[in-house]
Amino acid sequence: MMTVARGGQIVVALLPVLTFLAVLVYLDSYKLVRMRTMLVVLACGAAVAVATYPTNAFLLTVSGLDVPSFTRYVGPIAEELLKAVVIVVLISTHRIGFLVDAAIFGFAVGAGFSLVENLYYLEQAKDATMATWITQLGGTNVQSSAPEVRDILEKGVAEAVTFPWGSIPLFGIDKVTKYHMEAPLYATSFVWVMNKAKYNEMSAAQKKVIDDHCTTQWAIRAASPWADFEHAGIKKLKDEGHEVYPLTDAQLAEWKKSAEPVVAAWADAVKKAGNDPDAVMKDFKAVLAKYKSAY
Repeated sequence: MMTVARGGQIVVALLPVLTFLAVLVYLDSYKLVRMRTMLVVLACGAAVAVATYPTNAFLLTVSGLDVPSFTRYVGPIAEELLKAVVIVVLISTHRIGFLVDAAIFGFAVGAGFSLVENLYYLEQAKDATMATWITQLGGTNVQSSAPEVRDILEKGVAEAVTFPWGSIPLFGIDKVTKYHMEAPLYATSFVWVMNKAKYNEMSAAQKKVIDDHCTTQWAIRAASPWADFEHAGIKKLKDEGHEVYPLTDAQLAEWKKSAEPVVAAWADAVKKAGNDPDAVMKDFKAVLAKYKSAY
């Protein structure tokens, strides 16, 4: 069941685009835009947002570009062209009579697109601990994919970013940053998920192969090269002349104290799930200590 807080988040995500669209409709002095047509165009914009995923996936495959270049130069153009198709259809069917109509319908397409996009980002960020922490510190979170971070920083949309070390040069973020705080503020988790029905269709021998590899040892083997790559980014940035600075004990204590509300919110969520947050945290810290990963 959706909680009240979750419902409020969805309202916040959808309200800006719908409000601006309503203002445009209100300012339409000719009143030639029918609400039914408006809703259809809004739905078309949402459909375009859904269609961009397979479209961009296909274009990425056939273009041969790397992900950062594709996201920067091709993806946005493809999305805008798909949005433009809706307007072209409206013009060809004589649904647009004035420039203001074109403006309203154009924004309606964009609004429908943004609705789906905002809901997607909201779903992706529902367990975003770092986003919650930054918000409680007084910051404003800017949602973006990894390839978009360089542009966002370069254009001043964001002033800072939390990012894995090795991926900073990989995505060209080292070209627009100079100072880096050396502190493991968070950990990124990766999960390989298999459909349960597919697993049940396997033979006993096949299941054994899967089960034998679902171990901590194999998780370490899979994750270690990635972790080594990211850690090597620290030296690479230093070699490039970047300033990488550690935290003092006093500064680290302040950071930990600032995270206490986030931990409290996590504990409440664990309780609601029927578990003991103190016991879970104790076990977690014990595992960190065992693998010398505590900070």
